[in-house]
Amino acid sequence: MQYKRKWLTKIVTFLTISWSLLSWADSNEHHQHPQAAHVHGLAKLMLALEGKHLDISFESPAMNLVGFEHRASTAAQRQAVKQARDVLSSAQSLFTFSGTSCQLQTAKVNMSVVADKAHAAHESAHHSDISAHYQFQCQQTETLKSLSVELFKHFSGIEQINVMWVSAKEQGASVLRANTKQIQLR
Repeated sequence: MQYKRKWLTKIVTFLTISWSLLSWADSNEHHQHPQAAHVHGLAKLMLALEGKHLDISFESPAMNLVGFEHRASTAAQRQAVKQARDVLSSAQSLFTFSGTSCQLQTAKVNMSVVADKAHAAHESAHHSDISAHYQFQCQQTETLKSLSVELFKHFSGIEQINVMWVSAKEQGASVLRANTKQIQLR
């Protein structure tokens, strides 16, 4: 069990590094600064499957989720942050599985770039992005055929989600939009 968790951690780290390098290469290709990978309307989703474990990492510019990229200072902004945190914390409503049943084990949401100082003291910022990490326990990830992503329904600022996924046997990438929100894994 400990070996499998270490394997998943290494895979997620590999995906994160790969994603960063691809974003940097893409931004250099367009003669932009490497930080230009932060694009409004664009979000990232990374999946790692192994055994009965499915890890999902999500990252998006705060603008896509709450409409601003600074600490919430008005009541309306604080409400937008609370609403986004509530939605991102309810992973069962964000992801629908086809081919197997998966139960949420943990959900961690980092809203530090927009949260008030009381919340920000316990979270670390990454540029002006909001991130979430989910761990699911599935009956059998080998039979997981697809994953439907409902983030577009909750966040109108997201126009596209770039997806990378990896399992012990294969890996893939896809692009999701509001009208194509399903990741085909098999």
